[in-house]
Amino acid sequence: MRPLSSLSNRIFLACTLLATIPLGAAYYFVNARVSAEAEAELLRGLAEAGRLVDQHRVTLTDTLTRLAHLIADLPKLKAAVETGDPPTVEPLARDYLHQSNADVLILAGRNGQRLSVVGTDASSIAADVESSPRTGEWSAFRSHPRGVLQLVSVPILLGPTEQLGRLTLGFFLDDALARQFKDLTGSDIAFGSASAGIVASTLPAAAEPLLARHIGGRGIGSVRIDGNDFVVLKRPMTSPGRDMSPVDATSVPVTLTLR
Repeated sequence: MRPLSSLSNRIFLACTLLATIPLGAAYYFVNARVSAEAEAELLRGLAEAGRLVDQHRVTLTDTLTRLAHLIADLPKLKAAVETGDPPTVEPLARDYLHQSNADVLILAGRNGQRLSVVGTDASSIAADVESSPRTGEWSAFRSHPRGVLQLVSVPILLGPTEQLGRLTLGFFLDDALARQFKDLTGSDIAFGSASAGIVASTLPAAAEPLLARHIGGRGIGSVRIDGNDFVVLKRPMTSPGRDMSPVDATSVPVTLTLR
């Protein structure tokens, strides 16, 4: 006998369909709604994490700039710079590097001559600084094997207008700072630029080529790393309210925030 040949079988099938179709439709609707809300929440959290990273990076830059102005205004430093004698300036430079907790400190004289260069690989950075504008305050980024270097530079003034020299401080956005930002935001962080690729990250080194593809992208993308799917938000690094020197003109670095 065929399964649907009897009336009772037909009634049973009809009742089953009447029960399961509404349940299936309800399940589909609820699943779609929950998935949409979860995705929206993920994107909101990612955007907030990106804003927090930018905010704290700018705060670090502001703090370093204030320290640079305070150090540049010290009579002891001005007297040493005015001599134009590197051996006289060097001990002070090392002391102020330690006190400011910066990674790089560069002091130049009245005519732009190098008086002291101290810190991580500072000699290779000094050439860029010396080719930058010699008046006013400026900020710049420089790609480096350790990470993205944020530089701030201020004039050393005698009186309101006479410039004795220039003080430049810098700190690295490196793996250690990326880990701090991850602890703060709950998101993975990477720093990079189009010219240098990924230079610092909280993710394994093997993921860097995958992340580098997003440096030139726009807004939000996705990437699969070690079997895990991540949403990626790209945000260019900027220094609001500051003159940006030619040091950073070739390649604006970016922050990648991932969840």
